[in-house]
Parts: sequence; C-alpha cells; structure tokens
Amino acid sequence: MRVALSCQASLLLTLLTGSVVRAETIQLKLKNGDTINGELIQEESTEALKVLMHPQLGRLEVSQDAIQPAKKTPKWTSTISAGVNAGNQDGDGTFSANINGTSNYKNKSDQLKIEAGLNYGKNKDKGKSPEVKTDQGMASIRYDRSLTEKLTIYAKSGYQYNGLNDSGTNIFDGSVGIGLPLITNTSTQATLSLGPKVHWSNGGKDCDSNEFCGNAYGGGNLIADLSWSPHKSFQLKLENSLSAIAASEVKPTNTFTATLKYFPRFTSGLFTSLRYASIYNSMSSPESDNRITGQVGYEF
Repeated sequence: MRVALSCQASLLLTLLTGSVVRAETIQLKLKNGDTINGELIQEESTEALKVLMHPQLGRLEVSQDAIQPAKKTPKWTSTISAGVNAGNQDGDGTFSANINGTSNYKNKSDQLKIEAGLNYGKNKDKGKSPEVKTDQGMASIRYDRSLTEKLTIYAKSGYQYNGLNDSGTNIFDGSVGIGLPLITNTSTQATLSLGPKVHWSNGGKDCDSNEFCGNAYGGGNLIADLSWSPHKSFQLKLENSLSAIAASEVKPTNTFTATLKYFPRFTSGLFTSLRYASIYNSMSSPESDNRITGQVGYEF
C-alpha cells in the first residue's frame, strides 16, 4: 500500500513539475494599447489564438488579430551629425565645423558599416591672414560575414586625410582577418578582430625626406569594438585599432575613437553627441593628433 501511494505521489509530482517547466510567461501588447502578462498554454494555443493563464483573471483567449504585430528591426540604419562653432571678439575670429555620417546594414549572417567625416577649423587674428587650424577627413568601410555564432571573417579599408601633416597627408589602410564576438545581447556588443594589414601614406611638404612616405608596408592589425546602451537614452561606442607595421623596423599606429550619444526622447531619432578621436602614427609627421567635437544629429 505504501509503495503504491509512493508511486502515485511520484507520478503526481512529475506531472506537476512537467507543467511548471512547460509554462512560459509571456507579454502580449494589444492594438488598443493594453498589455497582458500571463503563462502561455501551449497545447491550446494556435497561430490564430493565444491562450493564457492570467494570475488574476484566470484563463484568457486572445485573438491574433487583437495583438500588436512585432516591430521589425530595419536592416539599414543610418546617422548624420554635425557641429558648428563661430565667434568674433575685437576683430579676432574663429570658425570650426564638423560633420559625420554612418550607415549600417545587418542581416542574419552579413554586416556592412560605412563611415565618413570632415573636420575643419580656422582662426583669424585682427590684422592677419586667416590660419587653418584643422583640416581633416576620413572614410572607412567594413564587411563581416558570420561563420558561426563565435567566429566571423572581415574585410576593412580606411582612408585618413590631414592637410596639416608635414608628411603622410593621405593614409590608406586595408586589412582582412577574423572577428571574435565576445558579447552579444540587447544592451552590449563587443568584438575583437585581428589579421594582416597593408599601410600606405603619401603627401605633405616633407614627404620626399620621409623614408616611409610614398611606400606601402605590411603588418598586423588588432581591432576592439564595444557598443553599450544601458538605457534607451544613452549609447556609448568605443573603437581601438592597433597596428604593427613592418618597415625598416616595427612601427606602431593606433586610432582610438569614443562616441557618447544622448537621445532626449528615445522615441525620436534626434540626439546630441560628444566624440573624442586620438590618432597616433609613428610613420607620419606630426605623429599624434587628438580632437574632441560636439554634435547634434539624427538617427534613421
């Protein structure tokens, strides 16, 4: 008798446990704006009807026609941002302007990122000719192809222009390799990429006397990307590209950018941003350049 009761109790416990495991708590957003939370009864639900067990209202049947359709994530997203600053005091004038644009394409296995920017500034002291303080531009394109969830292959090319460099006014880089997605969730994406690289520079009044200017060199590249959005109103993006170029000796280059965006209304694409860029290139003259720019932009 005790054995029978024990078997019955075990069977009942198994059935109850199985029901708990199968229960799935979901949230349905209705077209009229209401939201319903409850446990989905899968065995009674169909494509046209969702059956829920609500903690207060009990068993509910919700027609698929009453449910708000899931919002599809667009494959293409783009941003454009710009900033302007001008002033005049006792005949001394300043002017600076910058503009950046990005466009991203993403589907299940492919990702494409295109980016470009310009930064220009000049000062005019009273009684003197205007002096250009900033004359920069950049463009880059990167393509990633997913092989597995933890491995991608990539190809990237980039161009940097600095009209004030004595040598290395124009710099071209190209690299291919593998990408390792380290973190992938709704708020954080982090990727590490590495592979061989080709580096070429040209231009500038001292180009002829610079042993690296006008020549192409091979090397290795290590890229770290981080995108973090702790809240819909904030977004932080970091990218660091470290290279070792094989010239007469190993010559390092490094480009670091940090962009902080703030969306006053996260239901709108309008944002303000603060961008910091630090460029170090031991094969150019001067070797380093650091810039901070503030912008207003729109994401669409």
